[in-house]
Amino acid sequence: MTAREEEIEYTEHGVEERIEAGKTKQEKVLFVIMTDGEENSSREYDQRKVFDLNKQHQEKRDFEFVYLGANQDAYAVGESLSIDRRHSRPYSADPADTRHSMRVVSHAASMHRASPNARMDAWFTPEAEAAADERDAAEPVKQTSGEGGSEGGRALRRPPACGKRPIRSAAVAR
Repeated sequence: MTAREEEIEYTEHGVEERIEAGKTKQEKVLFVIMTDGEENSSREYDQRKVFDLNKQHQEKRDFEFVYLGANQDAYAVGESLSIDRRHSRPYSADPADTRHSMRVVSHAASMHRASPNARMDAWFTPEAEAAADERDAAEPVKQTSGEGGSEGGRALRRPPACGKRPIRSAAVAR
């Protein structure tokens, strides 16, 4: 079960606390939300609270949000979380498309870091897609044996000030 709304809220609050405490300086903050399914178990936060918090952080702190949603209408879900359609991307939860999606985000994040602007108009541009296609052709996905799960993935632990539950999302302030 995925408590998507709570994971987003806890992560945002944790990053905000680090910035306010001076533990990290904020130049650009990027949240990449990647999910393999629909929200189905949040108890503390609902979609409206996440929408409001995301909007506040976009306006007050120039936080940037990207949404990748597997097997769903990622554009609609992203918008319901105050994430622009041009910052959302659907993908199939298979190894090749997951890897391709991460490569597109990687290329776009590199462009974002190099840009003097705090925010990008669109993340999933033809240029980012072409760069990912090029890398896919050079390094195809190898089939692995084993059962589902996120091969090579890692669960990050929430900083102590943010609670005790492990999180599967991360944000980086640079």
